[in-house]
Amino acid sequence: MPKRLMYTGGPLDRAGDRRRDSAGIAELLSHPQARIAPVWRDRNLVEPGDDKSDGGPRAGWLTGAAAVTVTTQSSVQVFLGLWNDAPYFAVDLSHHEEHALPDLINGATFEDLRQVGRLLAADEATILAYARGMTHWHRRQK
Repeated sequence: MPKRLMYTGGPLDRAGDRRRDSAGIAELLSHPQARIAPVWRDRNLVEPGDDKSDGGPRAGWLTGAAAVTVTTQSSVQVFLGLWNDAPYFAVDLSHHEEHALPDLINGATFEDLRQVGRLLAADEATILAYARGMTHWHRRQK
């Protein structure tokens, strides 16, 4: 079976029918399984690998209280879609200076996806690329 090209065929159900429902989006944003992909100046949050897994880096999803805090400090929140019953969002933190980024990233760093994308799981890399693209677009359309 041929390998999938990187950043194609992502796993998200983009739920286009829900995008104009602002109350529904707010509800999804507060969903206990919501995953937030922070983006800072076109860089994605990436967690370092560990010895318990395959050692490779992972997407730096924020959840729970960290997700709520980062969302309230972001200039843009974008609903990306649903995957495995969890809503996924991108938030743009580009207006923060690096030293002022929220202290919620627990050892993760903001990385250029072009440098680390091939090291991530394909589905995660695809979602991060989508998050980067959407926050970039929103930042440029103001």
